Amino acid sequence: MTGAEEGSGPPEGVPGRVAVARFRRLKAANDYALVVLSMNLPYWLIREESRYVLYVPEEYGEAVREQLERYRRESRYWPPVESMESPLSASSLSLWLYCLVLGSFFYLSHGSPAAREQWFALGRLDAERVLEAGEWYRVATALTLHADIGHLAGNLAGGALFAYFVLRILGSGLGWLLVLAAGMLGNALNVATHAGTGHLSVGASTAVFGALGLIVGHQLVRAWRTSGWRWPRRMWIPLGGGLVLLGFLGAGGERTDVLAHLWGFLAGLFLAVPFAWEAWAWIRSGRVQAVLAALVVAVVALAWMAAFTAV
Repeated sequence: MTGAEEGSGPPEGVPGRVAVARFRRLKAANDYALVVLSMNLPYWLIREESRYVLYVPEEYGEAVREQLERYRRESRYWPPVESMESPLSASSLSLWLYCLVLGSFFYLSHGSPAAREQWFALGRLDAERVLEAGEWYRVATALTLHADIGHLAGNLAGGALFAYFVLRILGSGLGWLLVLAAGMLGNALNVATHAGTGHLSVGASTAVFGALGLIVGHQLVRAWRTSGWRWPRRMWIPLGGGLVLLGFLGAGGERTDVLAHLWGFLAGLFLAVPFAWEAWAWIRSGRVQAVLAALVVAVVALAWMAAFTAV
């Protein structure tokens, strides 16, 4: 049973009623009154000067306050940020192009022992060359080179899997741009970590785990927006799942660059935050996505141009 006594005085003199909330707007008051109604309890919504005051039976006052506070926290960031889902056809095409590009670089760089030596000398991630000679283009070119067919196959499979979800969330243009940025940032951090060690590495795995970080970071921020400062259990699901995948896929193998995988993952987490925070509706435009996709191609092409002109 419910009641609305607008215009009557406050029921302070009526035994057994207690005020649990006050509102400026009637709509908000009615929304919170529905929470009480869902508890199968009576309520009284009364106009007092410029406020709407919600009263409930006194014996249920504390329980109702707890439920209203829970509702306030859970609805604070509702509705959640919308995903920038791109058309499936565009995502599928870009995934095929990803495989084609990496396969082409592998074919060119493994045509002969001399070709392999030349391409790796020009494009691999060489900490000493990056820090001392300023050859920062290597943080991009190294992502396109692979040691052997097994190395390539692993990054094709992992990259296509994680990138698929990134593209569904962020769109084909922005998604690939952030995957590339995460890989480059991860490589740059890896170089800084290995300063003075002569560290060498190749492979797209830094970007692959950057894609995983983008997925996890996006889901973490969306969960936080719907729960405020509390960390509900559902926030540990994407984080825990991401860390398990990072440990299982990124820490095995004798020649595995574990730090590169970790830095790529953390870079992806960092880059996901601003694009999970707001809807960024203008980025959903097909034209904008196409421009961002072209920028990905341009960055890789310019990096290799810099590599060949630096000889």
